[in-house]
Amino acid sequence: ITIGRICPLSGEYSEYAEGTLETEKAAVEGLNEAGGIYVDALNKKLRIRYLLEDSASTKNGAKTAAEKLIKEDQRV
Repeated sequence: ITIGRICPLSGEYSEYAEGTLETEKAAVEGLNEAGGIYVDALNKKLRIRYLLEDSASTKNGAKTAAEKLIKEDQRV
């Protein structure tokens, strides 16, 4: 299961990302340590792949980050 997150890691709004990233990473690590998330349709647990990209606090940065996440997901 891939989770892509676009976040202002730099720029004017970067302070809003503080705190949430560590919580998200800890949650993903905990779920993966437990074997992942159970998917009924597959009758098994799947590990989580957490991808993070910086929006640089701009619209164009967010667009570029989204495009990068889509391309990364398509390579798997």
